[in-house]
Amino acid sequence: MATPMEDDEPVSSDDYYSLLNCPRTATQDELKAAYRRLCMVYHPDKHREDEDKQLAEQLFNQVHTAYETLSDPQKRTIYDIYGKKGLEVEWDVVPRTRTPQEIREEYERLQKEREERRLQQRANPKVC
Repeated sequence: MATPMEDDEPVSSDDYYSLLNCPRTATQDELKAAYRRLCMVYHPDKHREDEDKQLAEQLFNQVHTAYETLSDPQKRTIYDIYGKKGLEVEWDVVPRTRTPQEIREEYERLQKEREERRLQQRANPKVC
């Protein structure tokens, strides 16, 4: 059986879930356990040969980036929807303070006020 450092297939850093070997439905605890397990395998200090050490350092950095992204709920949501490219965009995320019902009520109130103003202007036009 080949060790992780001896695999012939290159590790894709595009899919963070496969990099951590976790399903997309993984909980924070599962992600943390996978991250810790892989850190022990790929930590550069665990390898003596320069070539292995360099490869381990690259993989260690990829695993760290994947965990950093997936452990943050906001970044994870962006990653799940848009992928790695979505993380390169600077998002202005506004915290949700009102419920959809409150927003709907506000919209209806504003519509009613506009309609009343329009009717008021028709009933009392300005005299030139």
